[in-house]
Amino acid sequence: MTKNYYLGYANALFEIANEEDKLDLFYEQCQMLEKIFKNHINLITLLKSFNVSKEEKEKIIDNIFENKIDLMLINFIKLLTKKMHIFAISDILKEFEKIVLKSQNIQKGIVYSVNKLKISKMNEVKKFIEKKLNSKVILKNVIDKSLIAGIKIVIGDYIFENSITSHLEQIKNYVLKGGE
Repeated sequence: MTKNYYLGYANALFEIANEEDKLDLFYEQCQMLEKIFKNHINLITLLKSFNVSKEEKEKIIDNIFENKIDLMLINFIKLLTKKMHIFAISDILKEFEKIVLKSQNIQKGIVYSVNKLKISKMNEVKKFIEKKLNSKVILKNVIDKSLIAGIKIVIGDYIFENSITSHLEQIKNYVLKGGE
């Protein structure tokens, strides 16, 4: 299945969520679904199996997700299963997330640091980046021992770096170019 299919399903899901005024709910529940399907690959294997009847698959989906996620999302999973596209659910959910974030002018990024940053420092970084990009951001802190000290922030095509490693690289380039 190509990216266009993922995008088609993701767009359809977005339109339904928007029309039903359930965008935030779907976003939250789709993130949960993405984790479930990522951590339980055997569930995808079961739902795409030709040895399990369509009725049994629907019962399995109902037993797992009933009263835990919105009925429309349950039906979405059933549709993907029926069409034998359940194997692409993670990619579809990732595309859905991108569409939702873009519609709300939110960008996701990673803050690399040598040690885990305190919440107050992460909030400080978040405010700085939001002001620079004129957009809301969701940041995740990832440990990177190669930085030596400081932080590196990656959001889409943007890289903000204030680390000893980057300063050493600048000095190295300066020296290699003969002080130019």
